[in-house]
Amino acid sequence: MSFRTRRILFITPFYMIFQFFLLKYLLMLFGGVSDVYLIILAVVIGLLHFIPMFFESKKSTVVGRFLTTIDGVWMWTSLMLLIDIVVIYTLGMFVKLPFEIILGLILIVPILAIYNFYNAHKLVINEKTLKLDNIERDIDIVHLSDVHFGSVRHKKLIQSLANKLKDLENTCELAIISGDFADGSSVVEKDDFLALKDVNMPIIFTPGNHDFYPGIDSVITTCKNAGIIVLDNERKEFGDLSIFGLTFSFGDRSAPT
Repeated sequence: MSFRTRRILFITPFYMIFQFFLLKYLLMLFGGVSDVYLIILAVVIGLLHFIPMFFESKKSTVVGRFLTTIDGVWMWTSLMLLIDIVVIYTLGMFVKLPFEIILGLILIVPILAIYNFYNAHKLVINEKTLKLDNIERDIDIVHLSDVHFGSVRHKKLIQSLANKLKDLENTCELAIISGDFADGSSVVEKDDFLALKDVNMPIIFTPGNHDFYPGIDSVITTCKNAGIIVLDNERKEFGDLSIFGLTFSFGDRSAPT
């Protein structure tokens, strides 16, 4: 059992307790329901949080990815609802809020959830200029990190990333992925990143902490199958640049020379 699986298994009971009280105080705003129903619902949400992830770590499926996505969206929504509830009950200590105001504060959360989910899967290019000494010419580099390939962001994201990099082939010379290519929510199979093999520019990757969760060997093998250059605590010369790939370490680490 992986570290991530053990961690989620450990926190799931606490997550169920949190869900029970969240739903209790949320529904109290609308009259409330029996604690028995809330316990059943909290258990279902807890199981949804753990079971799909457990199977995804062994074999990723459409159903598993769908359920994990639902769980991820609900986790974010839960945190926003918690803030909403704290605000509503705090204000309620001083003034009586109209039902329409309470309903509006609650409904804005799922609207924001849909908006943020859409933006989280949208690739946007932000241009930055860095001035470095001893660089004799301009070098255009695509830099990205925290791709977090997994159950929620799966092969569709890799294909979108490949398409975006292809659009930049005529303007950029190099792409660098600085950590957390995978997030550990699903197994990484050797052909998962193959869409990036068609990109006509070098792609360099250095592992981050999340890349260890699905198995660092699997992530590195999958990257190499896609033609990605892996700098695992190594250095590579690229024109006037010396690129150091400092892999995340859970212990002491020596920098490459």
